[in-house]
Amino acid sequence: MKWGFLLSVIAVCLFIVSTHALAVRPYTLTDLANITDGPCVPRAINNAGQVVGDLYSHSFLWHNGVMEHIWTFGGPNSGAYDINELGQVVGSAEIPGGTRHAFLYENGVMHDLQTIGAHSRAWGINDSAQVTGWVRLQDGLKQVFLWENGAMTDIDTTERTSSGHSINNTGEIVGTSYGGGQITLWRDGEAINLGDLGRDGGEAWDINDFGQVVGYGRNRDGYTRAFFWSEGVISDLGSFDYRRSSGKGINNHGQIVGWSTFEGGGTTEYHASLWSQGEMYNLNELVIDASGWDNLEVAQDINDRGQIVGYGYKPESGGWRQGFLLTPIPEPSTIAVAVFGFLLALAKVSRK
Repeated sequence: MKWGFLLSVIAVCLFIVSTHALAVRPYTLTDLANITDGPCVPRAINNAGQVVGDLYSHSFLWHNGVMEHIWTFGGPNSGAYDINELGQVVGSAEIPGGTRHAFLYENGVMHDLQTIGAHSRAWGINDSAQVTGWVRLQDGLKQVFLWENGAMTDIDTTERTSSGHSINNTGEIVGTSYGGGQITLWRDGEAINLGDLGRDGGEAWDINDFGQVVGYGRNRDGYTRAFFWSEGVISDLGSFDYRRSSGKGINNHGQIVGWSTFEGGGTTEYHASLWSQGEMYNLNELVIDASGWDNLEVAQDINDRGQIVGYGYKPESGGWRQGFLLTPIPEPSTIAVAVFGFLLALAKVSRK
């Protein structure tokens, strides 16, 4: 009898530990820049916690409170859009005259990736330093490209507008075709239509290493809605008010971040959102201390540690977007309680 009791306690403890890893936990909030620095829009975060994005008119790389500025090729503006696990950053930067060129930044050096076309933007990079984005060809057509080993290649041979937004570690690229009219996956040189949510239109924004895709489509009512695509099936992720939402990033645990609208008092607000284990969460409600912030509006990316980057607004920001980093609070107490329960049960059995 006493060993039956002990085994029951062990089973409960194992259940607690098994559900601990992916539980939605509260977050701490870190400001990524000072208000006096201007608008700050983070775009991506890797598993080391390195964040890239835009700070006023140029790009930045942030890590552990240190802001590194990424400038331009001689023009006034630049933007950083992705970072891989090696710390390599991609984006676009202007040359004199205002033309934008895709760039790769590593070890303090910017590399111009432009080898074809007139304008280009790099949206995504994987851990093999394969880069995707869009390039405007000499005939004016904007098309998806793959850059690798020093060469930029137009991989869409059709006469249509297209753009690559993300590339995973197997080389799969997701984005859009027909000027935002078709959600598209490029695999082994083939363009695959991922379907729709009831109407044409949409874009894929991210793909993880398991081939799971997120972005937005349009439902039968014409509203923009976040979607999740996996193994040939596309699903509507819903929204807080049954109207608009979008998925922006997905990690290798299948956790998704983005935004959703909330209608109230005659106004429409955007709220940074998290989808995890089939549930949708308003990130404003999961932050321990968001004092000084009016609203966390858009979540842009999430890493495999569950850290999230995005932007929102502060009362004193004058309407400028401000960047944030959310870090889940660890719960060693959960595991500690399970271990303590096991030891207590063992001691009880030993005394009998």
